[in-house]
Amino acid sequence: MNKYLIVLAMITVYVIAGNAQESSMESAKGGLSLEVGFSPLDVEGNNIQLQNEQLRLIYSVSDKIGIRLGIGFNTSTESDDNGLPSDEWMETTSKTSRIAFSPGIIYSFAGTEKLMPYLGAEAIIAAKSATTIAEAKDFKQEIRNEGDLFNTFGLGVFSGFNYYFAERLYIGAEVGLAFEYKSLKNTIIETTTGGRTETVEPKNTGTRTTLGTVVTPSLRLGWRF
Repeated sequence: MNKYLIVLAMITVYVIAGNAQESSMESAKGGLSLEVGFSPLDVEGNNIQLQNEQLRLIYSVSDKIGIRLGIGFNTSTESDDNGLPSDEWMETTSKTSRIAFSPGIIYSFAGTEKLMPYLGAEAIIAAKSATTIAEAKDFKQEIRNEGDLFNTFGLGVFSGFNYYFAERLYIGAEVGLAFEYKSLKNTIIETTTGGRTETVEPKNTGTRTTLGTVVTPSLRLGWRF
């Protein structure tokens, strides 16, 4: 039901504002835009989502040049305390986090009154981390970055278009090519027993390199301030 309401709302906005607006390209000069992914026909109701788990912001330096930044982060903490007496007490705490940045630049070409094609390039920076702490009487163990956790660096180029169906609202699509280099993060294990701490840091190394096409699986829905 939600997807039909969203589609109906979009059509209503177009009917009200579509013919009465001034040139959409003029309204595109300057200001800040926000973008999200838009899948109006998603059967599971995920009509609005973040693309690549990032909120995307675009600042228009001029009617041709735009500065784009994708930013995404999440963090979570889980704790399990068995609540038993001191000798049998144990608590486990797990923390995970992810952060990603994609700074880039966009060059827009001459289109029509409502349609604006563009090319662009961006850097890709991302990192994941995890920490697990187990505590008991006279014992504490902290494990950092266990598993396949990577730092990511890369570069992407892309092309797309924006179609302004209202003065400050647009929808579009985008494809591109991306190169990414990922390096495995070291696992560190610190164990403290009876006041004595031992640190183990395996010197495992691992890298992944990828080059390939990128297709955004949803439309881009954007609005300008």
